Amino acid sequence: MPPGAGGTQIEQILIQLRSRQIAEEQVETYSRQERAAAKERELREAEARAKQQTLLTESEISINVQSNQGKADFARAQQQAAQIQTLAAAEAERHA
Repeated sequence: MPPGAGGTQIEQILIQLRSRQIAEEQVETYSRQERAAAKERELREAEARAKQQTLLTESEISINVQSNQGKADFARAQQQAAQIQTLAAAEAERHA
């Protein structure tokens, strides 16, 4: 082995080891980024579902309120119709 050749081999081995270590770190970094992206996607989906659930609940409440208002309006109309019929009957009796 020529003088200094051993040092060159050791340097080559160290360079290869560093390259392997860097490659392993890059693979681990990519894997962590991939997991983080998946978790972020899950979070966004959960937030979207929660927002839609709120809208659905508000919509159901609005429908119930409108239904109740419709029933109340109908009951008032029936009362007014009954009053008109009673007044008309009384007026007819008075003229008869």
